[in-house]
Amino acid sequence: MNPNLFKIKFRFNIIKNGTFEMNQITSTMNKILLATLTVAFLACKTEPKEEKPIDYAVFSGTITNAEDDMLKVTGNGLEKEITLNDDGTFRDTLKIEENGYYTFRLGRERSSMYLTQGSDIALSMDAAQFDESIKYTGEGATENNYLASKSLALENAMGKTDELFSLEPDAFEAKLTALKNELLNHLNENKGLNEEFKKQQELDAQYVHLINLDKYPRYNAYFTKKETPVEPESFKKQLEAVNYDDNTAAEASGFYRELVVNNFMNELYEDASEETSIAEKGITMLKAKNSQKIKDVLAKQLAYELRPGNDDAELLYTNLTAVSSDDKFKEGLTEKYDKIKNLVKGKPSPSFDYENYKGGTTKLEDLKGKYVYVDVWATWCGPCKAEIPFLKEVEKSYHDKNIAFVSISIDQEKDKETWKKMIEEQELGGIQLFAEADWKSKFATDYAIEGIPRFIIIDPEGNIVTADAPRPSDPKLKEMFDSFQI
Repeated sequence: MNPNLFKIKFRFNIIKNGTFEMNQITSTMNKILLATLTVAFLACKTEPKEEKPIDYAVFSGTITNAEDDMLKVTGNGLEKEITLNDDGTFRDTLKIEENGYYTFRLGRERSSMYLTQGSDIALSMDAAQFDESIKYTGEGATENNYLASKSLALENAMGKTDELFSLEPDAFEAKLTALKNELLNHLNENKGLNEEFKKQQELDAQYVHLINLDKYPRYNAYFTKKETPVEPESFKKQLEAVNYDDNTAAEASGFYRELVVNNFMNELYEDASEETSIAEKGITMLKAKNSQKIKDVLAKQLAYELRPGNDDAELLYTNLTAVSSDDKFKEGLTEKYDKIKNLVKGKPSPSFDYENYKGGTTKLEDLKGKYVYVDVWATWCGPCKAEIPFLKEVEKSYHDKNIAFVSISIDQEKDKETWKKMIEEQELGGIQLFAEADWKSKFATDYAIEGIPRFIIIDPEGNIVTADAPRPSDPKLKEMFDSFQI
């Protein structure tokens, strides 16, 4: 306390009160001094800082021979793009909400990762030998090196799909059993694995086996050209014994989640009736599940039914957002629904303005006065290529009519030469355009396109006729064209 201030106060008190005993002054001074020292002590005392929980993992590495300079890491709500340096190195901090499985992508290649909060792993990889060259070092490397070796084991066992699924049932299951034992043995040989990770991988090995039993009838019929699929009774019994509402298995195994989706979709489209729509039936089935993880997985699957022209779009949107616990999914679903509401007959069509194979650019407005049949496709898409002969036939039938056929490729920029080569070799007709950003191209996103091929019809005024038109292989397409009297 300032001594001069104290003296002034002391004098004032004597004048005002007439008397002021010395013991009172001493007592007051002591109290003031004690209070001052106490405040000073408290102010100088260092309080222990509350440590923030670690909610990140560090991911770094070097990738050689990369054609793409963007590494994408996704999973459990994480979506992160990491730009590779010129020498192929990278380093980033990934905020992860939970320990678990993530995926890194480079171009169209991908690999599974296991990240825990606080882990610090480094990847080395040759992009030209993607799966074969993956190596990890650092904290968390043991689990990730196991995943890399597991991926190779699966590729070696399942690589020749046609040969494997053409086997007779007993020989086929023997192969699967050998693969399961290989995975489990390798898992036990790896010392120092995270115990939770190990338990999950043991479960996963079981579901690798079961998902392939589930695929056998369809794949075997396809590769052996059998008209009637073979469904071995022993396979059916194993699959019927599966609990398709197991939250622990859903958290642990991607193969289990695939098995659940297959079972759900088979039941959804089985015995479909006109009285109950697919959307209504799917929502009822979805709500009956107890596992939230499974609800989230199936909600994403059922969301593909939320498309232009579906009268149950609002029903799907309302129920899927209510059932799902995935905020990012619900955000994306809302964005999709808002677009779909405007993709109806008579509304102005989103436009395009893309590079033309024959030179220059072509936009929708250039074709005003004509009907426009748009095919959104890519050179790597099997179902797209399967439609090419039918598209050629339709183009030939209507070549002198008031309609333009426009094919928009959403291939990646690095595949542009492949696109040009296919146009030449397949002698593709119509107007061939190349979109600016593959799946993220404006036309594709404006039309909420999540799967290809996708066909769209636009009228001579630039308005939507249908945002989800019949494919060229569907006889209904010609019926629709003829109704236009073009």
